[in-house]
Amino acid sequence: MASLFVPGEFPDPVETLTARHFHWLVVSMLAIVTPALVIVEIVMPQRFPRDIIIALIIDADGLLLLYLARRGLLRAGSVALTASLYIIVTAAVWTAGGINAPSVTAYYMIPLIAGLLLGTTAAAGATLAVILTIAFLVAAQSRGMMPAEVLPTSPATLWIVHSMILTVMFVFYVIATGTLKRALAQAAAQLKERNRMQEAARSSEDKFSRVFYSSPIPMGITVLAGGEIVDINDAFCSTFGYTRQDIQDRKPLEVGIWTVAEEREAIVTALRERGSVRNRQTQYRSKSGRFGTALLSAEVIEIDGRPCVVFMSIDITDLKGAEQEIVSSRNQLRRLGAHLEKVREEERAHVAREIHDQLGQELTGLKLDLSWCLSRIPAEQKGLADKTRAMLGLVDETVRTVRRIATELRPGVLDDLGLIPALEWQAQEFQGRSGIACSFTSLPGDRPLDIGRTTALFRIFQETLTNAARHSRATRVDAVLAWDNDHVSLRVADNGVGMPDTQAEPGESFGIFGMKERAMMYGGELRITQTDGGGTTITVNIPFPT
Repeated sequence: MASLFVPGEFPDPVETLTARHFHWLVVSMLAIVTPALVIVEIVMPQRFPRDIIIALIIDADGLLLLYLARRGLLRAGSVALTASLYIIVTAAVWTAGGINAPSVTAYYMIPLIAGLLLGTTAAAGATLAVILTIAFLVAAQSRGMMPAEVLPTSPATLWIVHSMILTVMFVFYVIATGTLKRALAQAAAQLKERNRMQEAARSSEDKFSRVFYSSPIPMGITVLAGGEIVDINDAFCSTFGYTRQDIQDRKPLEVGIWTVAEEREAIVTALRERGSVRNRQTQYRSKSGRFGTALLSAEVIEIDGRPCVVFMSIDITDLKGAEQEIVSSRNQLRRLGAHLEKVREEERAHVAREIHDQLGQELTGLKLDLSWCLSRIPAEQKGLADKTRAMLGLVDETVRTVRRIATELRPGVLDDLGLIPALEWQAQEFQGRSGIACSFTSLPGDRPLDIGRTTALFRIFQETLTNAARHSRATRVDAVLAWDNDHVSLRVADNGVGMPDTQAEPGESFGIFGMKERAMMYGGELRITQTDGGGTTITVNIPFPT
């Protein structure tokens, strides 16, 4: 029974709001009308038992209406409530003095209740029904069909007054309910949108919570202002060794996880300015005291109305160690390559000198001996003389071959005269051998270079010319040697077809790879660019020795 006096809840917010209006209307009727009738009965005992019967009917009717409302039968309950009030008021007016009785004003609330619960059409119908009922009561009272009090105002005049009041009330009701409906529709829409947003927020929070706690990446949440740690996930605990009890509600600097306070201040400043930080390397200390490097990303979010920071911290200590080992290994390989290149150049120079000096001298002696023999051959031995002359020609060809091999191994001009004459000689040699026009220019400001840098620039120039002859189909090559404040620059450009993309990759061309390695041995760099009109430009910059 007690549940009947509690408003029902329904999925539709508008239906819930209507049910509450209906509920409180019926409860108000039970709480006001019934006690009022009992009080009237006590004050005016002559009205017994009429008012008691009406009170009991109202109570029974009210309980029935509350039951219908709890079951969701709002329309049926609303119709029953309107009909019950109509019958009760009509009975009261019939027995209480007719149209002249004050109780006739109770008719005013019937159209209002019908409109509030059932709509404008019901309000219009209830208004018309009440006007017709009052007209019927006036006619009945005029024929003496019911008791009536004698008043100075005639029943017809009262009917007109009541009809006008009811009409004006209906008009005001239409205006008021229109405004009320719009307000209710707006309130319902706002309520629905708020419920949707709350549901979306709960769903988002559930998803974030599942991702946060199940993520294999160490994650945590801190307060932006003070830095207190709100929560961490299991991956954070296993990676850095801290438990939630060790770290929650404490500042990272108090815990000791940050080894450099300035790093954290810089990150907090970046978060305040940009709202996020991506892939920032930081130093940390684990609970066991181990120092390491972490890759930190963070985003500012709002939790319970206060700015917080959700962060991910990936331990890259082992990765940094492996990276350093790779860099160290590459440096060692580069030093080994530089050493091997130096040894090879020294061996080339040694072999070139041996060929030029020893073999050249022996060939020269052999030529002198053959010349002496030719001068001693009698004139009648023409065949022997011709053979000796052929041998002299072969010796001359061998001498030229020896000189070419010695020059290719290590040009003597490079050691004897230096870099600029060696590059000029190489340009002329290339032009004569390939038929491709080649020019070399050295800008003013030359400075002395050590033998290693000199050899590297000369070999890079040689390899550049070789590539131009083999691949570019160029008709002209221009080289410029320039001297800057801290480095020497060699630029070689051709007017050929350009270099294929695959050949530009170091792994696809050992010649280009070798040129880059030669430059990097001395802290330099080599760049390859393609011109829009065709052709390739290779620029190498090598710093001066310090």
